[in-house]
Amino acid sequence: MTVPSRGLYFSVLGPVRVWRDGVELDAGPPQQRVLLAVLLVGAPLPVPLDDLIDALWRGDPPDSARNVVRRYVGMLRRVFEPELPSRAIGRWLRPAAGGYRLDVEEGQVDLLRFRGLAAMSRTAAGENRADEAVAALLDALALWRDRRPPADLDHLRDYAPLGAIEQEYFDLTREAAALAVRFGISELVLQTVRSAALQAPHDESLQAGLIQTLAAAGQRAEALAHFETVRARLADELGIEPGPHLRAAFDAASEEPGQPSVARPAQLPADLPTFSGRREELAATIAAGEHATVVITAVDGMAGVGKTAFAVHWAHRVAGRYPDGQLYVDLRGFDPAGAALSPAAVLHGFLEALGVEPQGIPSSVEAQAALYRSVLAGRRVAVVLDNARDVDQVRPLLPGAPGCVVIVTSRNDLTGLVVAEGAHRLSLDLLPAPDATTMLRQWLGAARVAAEPDATDAIIVHCGRLPLALAIVAARAAAHPGIALSTVADQLRGTSERLDGFAASGPGTHGDLRAVFSWSYRALGDPAARLFRLLGLHPGPDIGLDAAAALAGVPRSEARWSLAELVRASLVTEHRPGRYRCHDLLTAYAGELVERETDEAGRAAAIRRLGDHYLHTAELANRLVDPNRDVLELPPPGPGAAIAALADAAAAMRWLTLEYPVLQAVIRWYAEVGADRHLGLLVYALQNIYAWHGHWHDWVEAQLAAISAAGRLDDGAALGYAYRGLCRAYTKLGRLDDAMAELHLARKLFVEVGDRLGEGTSYMLATGLNVRLNRPGDALHEAQQALELYRAIGSRSNQARALGNLGAVAGMLGDHAAALRHCSAALTLHEELGDKHAQAAAWDTMGTANQELGRLDEAVDCFRRAVELLHDLQDQAVEAETLQRLGAVHAAGGDVESARDAWSRAVAIMTGIDHPGAQRLRDNIAGLGRVSR
Repeated sequence: MTVPSRGLYFSVLGPVRVWRDGVELDAGPPQQRVLLAVLLVGAPLPVPLDDLIDALWRGDPPDSARNVVRRYVGMLRRVFEPELPSRAIGRWLRPAAGGYRLDVEEGQVDLLRFRGLAAMSRTAAGENRADEAVAALLDALALWRDRRPPADLDHLRDYAPLGAIEQEYFDLTREAAALAVRFGISELVLQTVRSAALQAPHDESLQAGLIQTLAAAGQRAEALAHFETVRARLADELGIEPGPHLRAAFDAASEEPGQPSVARPAQLPADLPTFSGRREELAATIAAGEHATVVITAVDGMAGVGKTAFAVHWAHRVAGRYPDGQLYVDLRGFDPAGAALSPAAVLHGFLEALGVEPQGIPSSVEAQAALYRSVLAGRRVAVVLDNARDVDQVRPLLPGAPGCVVIVTSRNDLTGLVVAEGAHRLSLDLLPAPDATTMLRQWLGAARVAAEPDATDAIIVHCGRLPLALAIVAARAAAHPGIALSTVADQLRGTSERLDGFAASGPGTHGDLRAVFSWSYRALGDPAARLFRLLGLHPGPDIGLDAAAALAGVPRSEARWSLAELVRASLVTEHRPGRYRCHDLLTAYAGELVERETDEAGRAAAIRRLGDHYLHTAELANRLVDPNRDVLELPPPGPGAAIAALADAAAAMRWLTLEYPVLQAVIRWYAEVGADRHLGLLVYALQNIYAWHGHWHDWVEAQLAAISAAGRLDDGAALGYAYRGLCRAYTKLGRLDDAMAELHLARKLFVEVGDRLGEGTSYMLATGLNVRLNRPGDALHEAQQALELYRAIGSRSNQARALGNLGAVAGMLGDHAAALRHCSAALTLHEELGDKHAQAAAWDTMGTANQELGRLDEAVDCFRRAVELLHDLQDQAVEAETLQRLGAVHAAGGDVESARDAWSRAVAIMTGIDHPGAQRLRDNIAGLGRVSR
C-alpha cells in the first residue's frame, strides 16, 4: 500500500491502521482501535458519545464507560501527536455535538478516498469520459483489502454502519460491470468483478454482473458455465432457483453477438387532439433537440397554463427521432397531498422500463443514477419529466451521454438547470387570444365560434386565457350544442364563486379559476357532484373504479356513470382504461367543496369505506399471489367498501402493480388521519409487492411508519411485526447488520407478548440472515430453534417450512445426509397437509442430496417423483428445470438414453413456453449423441 509521506493517514478498509509521515504507528489495544474505527467510519462528521459506547460494549456498558472513552480519546490524541500535553485537545480528535470527530480530509482516510473516487467515476461516466471513469473506479476498488472493514476487529462485526460501507463496495462493483459493457473495457474490470462475486457467492446481482462482464469480454462459454455454477450453488445451499436478474444475464450471454435484446419503453400519455397554438415555443424546443448532445428544455409557468399538454405534444412530435423509446413520469411536485415522487422511485421505474430486472437495481440513488446513465449510453431516448418540484428532484434523472433529449416542466423557475446543465429555458405564458380562439374552434366547431365572436371573446376573458379553464368550459359547451355561447358567457359572468386565494393570478389574468370550476360543477347531476367532492379526500395520484365506488359508497355501475359524467365535463381525465385523475387544482377545489358541503360524519364514513377498500383488497390480492403466507386477521369491512373482485393471482398482481403508487399515498394518509391500525395492517399486506418488485426504499419508509403507528397504539405484537418487516426490508437492501438488529427487537417483543408464531418467524428470518452473512453455524442454530418452537406450539405447516430450512442449511454445510433426513420429515408433513408444491420441492432437494452422496438411483427416483407432481400441477417451468436435473443424473450414471429422454421432454416444455434455455439443452442432447457413438 502506498501512503502519503507527509502528515497523518488512516485506513479502515481492512485492518485499522494509522501512519504519520509514512511510518506506521501502533494504534493501541483492541478497544482503542474499535474507537478509532468507529470515528473513521463516521468521519468527518461527529460520532455521538452514546454511539461510541454502544460500539465498544455492545449495549452493556460499565458505569465507567464515559471515563474509559475519554481515556482512549486522550491516548489516541497522543498517538497522533506524541508531544501533545496531557488533557490538551490537539489538532485531530476534537469534541463535537456531544461526542467526538476526526478532523480529517478526503486524502487522509482510505474510506473517504474511496467515496471521492467513486463520485469521480460516476461523474466521468455520466459525461462519457470512459478512461477517466474506469481509472477512478479501479483506483477506488483497489483501496479495499478485505471484504469486511475493519478486518481485524471481530468486536465490530455487528456495527450497522460497517454493513452500509460494504454495500458501497458492492454497489460500485455492480457499476464496474455496467461500465464494462457500456465502454467495452471488460478486460480491465473483469478481475475486480470476479473477486467481488467470489466474496458474495449468494448475491445474485453480483453474480449476474460477472456473467455480463465475462460475456462482454468474449468469454461466453465461461459466462454460461458460471451461470450453471451459481444455479447449482443456489439450489444446493439455499434451495432456490436463480432470480430474474440472473436469468436476464444468462439470456443476454446466450444470445449471438450483435443480436441484443433491447427494451424500448413507450410511456408517453396520449396527445391531446385539441392541442393548439404554441407554434413558436414548439419550433424553438424542437430546434434545440437537433443538437448532438444531451438536450434539456426546462418549461415553467403557472398552474393550468398547459405545460403538461405542451410537453406531451412536443414529445409525440419528436418521437420518431428517438427510436430507442420514450420515458415519461409525473413527478407530482405540487401534489396537494405533498406526495412528490423521490428520485429513487423514478429511477427504479425507469430502469425497469429500460429492461433492468428489479433484483439488479442498486440500493443507493447515486448507484441507480449511474446505472441509468449507463443503460442510456449510446441510445436515443426522449425523457419527459413532468411537474417537477425543484432542480434536486430532477438532476439524478438526467441522462449523461449524447443522443437523448429531456423536457422538464415545473411551476417553479428551474434556473439551476440552465446554469449547471445548460438547459434551454422556456416560460409558458397565458394563451394568446388567437390561440385561445383556435382551441375553442377545435372543441366547438368553427361555425359555432364564428357565429358569436363577442361571446367567444367574453368566454376567453372569463377563463383568463388559461388552457385548463378553457377546456372545462369548452367541454360543457360541447355537451350542450343547443346553448348559445352568449348564454355561457352570461353564466360565467354571473357566477358568484369569488373566494380568495384560488384566483389564477398572474400577468394578464382577468378570470377567476374557481368561478369556472364552480360553473361546471353546478351543472353536474347530484351523484357526479357528490363523487367529485369526495375525490378531494382521496390521497393518491389517481383512482380506480372500485375505489371510486367505495369512496362514494355506491355500486360500481353508478360510480362508472358518475365518472363518465366528470370526464365529459373535463373535471376528471381517464388517463388509462379504468383509471381516473384530476388536475391538482381541481383536486384542491374538490377538497374545499367536501369540507364545505359534506358534514364531518359524511367525510368520516367515506374515509372508512375507502380505507376498508384498500386494506381488504390488498390482503385478498396478497392471499392470491402468496397463498401459503399467514392470513391477516382484519376487522370486517364496513358497508359500501366495494372490495375488488380479483379472479386469480394474475389479476391480483395487476391490481397491486396498478395501485402501488396509490397504496403508498394511502399509508401516508393513514398516518395523517390517525388510522394507525389500518396503517400497520396495510404495510404488512404489501410486503410481498415490496420484496418482489424491488421497492425496498419505500418498504423501509412504510415499515418506519408502521413502527410509529404501533407505538402510538401501544401494541407490542404490532410493533414486533413492524420491526420484523423492517428487518426484511433492510435485508433486501444489503443492510444485514441493521436487519439483524431490527430482528432482535422484534424477537424480544414477540417473547414479551407471548406471540410464539412471531417468535418462530424471527428464527426463520435469522436463519436466512446468517446464511447471507456466511455464518452457517449460527444459521443452523436458528433453524433448530425455529423447529423446536413450532413443534412446541403444534404448528405443522411451519414445522414443515422449518424442516426445509434446516435441510437447506445442512446442505450448505455439506451434511447431505442430514439434508435428506430433514427434507424427508418435511415431506411427510407436506403430504399430510396436501401441499403438492412443497412436496415437489422436497423431492427435488432430496434428489440433489442423493446425487451429492453418489446415490444416483435414489436421486433418479426423487427427481421422478418431483416431475410427476409438477406435471399434475401444470407447473411447466419448474417441471422443465427438474427434468434437466433428472437428465444430468442419468448422464452422470452413463444412462445416455434416459438422459436424452428427460432432456427431450424438458426441451418440449421449454419450446412451448418460450423458455430461453431450450437451445442450450438441445446442445446437451447433441453432445449425448456424440458420446453414445
